[in-house]
Amino acid sequence: MQFTREAHKLGMMPVISSSFESSLGILTLANLAAAAGDMHIQAGLDTLSWFEKDILKPPLKSSQGTLDLSAFNDQTPEPDMQMLTEVRDE
Repeated sequence: MQFTREAHKLGMMPVISSSFESSLGILTLANLAAAAGDMHIQAGLDTLSWFEKDILKPPLKSSQGTLDLSAFNDQTPEPDMQMLTEVRDE
């Protein structure tokens, strides 16, 4: 948030963007953009359409560049642990 405030002071428009994030990463970035409040930070977060399934329960949905966070009003999203694979460094 400090970087976004500094950029704004310098007359720059900060942008929060994903490279290729799952819904868990997208949700985190969306919350970061929302925390900026009245700075009106642009957010490029539309990689969800590339995934066959969503790792979050309930799933995060996007449509025409808008995230629908209404499913999270009453509950905290949790990762679907069956979709995860343990990776060990041998």
